[in-house]
Amino acid sequence: DESGRCVGQLGKDLLLDFLNLFLLQLVSTDAMLGDGGRAFVFESRGGLLVGTSHGGVYFEQPCSSCDMGIAVVRYRADQSPDAVVAAAGQSLLGCAVDGLFTAPSFHFRQGGSSYFHFGQALSDNLGLSWQTSVVMSETTLFKDINASVMRMVGITMGAAVGL
Repeated sequence: DESGRCVGQLGKDLLLDFLNLFLLQLVSTDAMLGDGGRAFVFESRGGLLVGTSHGGVYFEQPCSSCDMGIAVVRYRADQSPDAVVAAAGQSLLGCAVDGLFTAPSFHFRQGGSSYFHFGQALSDNLGLSWQTSVVMSETTLFKDINASVMRMVGITMGAAVGL
């Protein structure tokens, strides 16, 4: 009102299950993210919201003050049981400034493999501060490029032999 008091609230629910299902469909199609690809979304404090990580995005723990005796706790991205998500989360959360992620695309190694992270920060003036993340193995990312290079090498060698 005129005095600055809140007289009501308006909200919109986003069912995270639907978003999680969409991400799972991306990963289940090898053509999209390839073998070992991950897609996840987390909030500015690092808590995973949805994702395709191995081990899920939350765990349950006993809670004596909770109605059901169990509390659901979200993993932080950098503490995910999925080593690839944890490595990406460590890099991302390490470069966040005031909840904003300053390095949305980067390369990292985990378990002897190279990965690329592509991310997009989503925020608004109402408090939404999420990071969407897609992680692909270097092998998957460069598969088509490597195949094209090999074709060009073959054509070049064939042309050289034909001279």
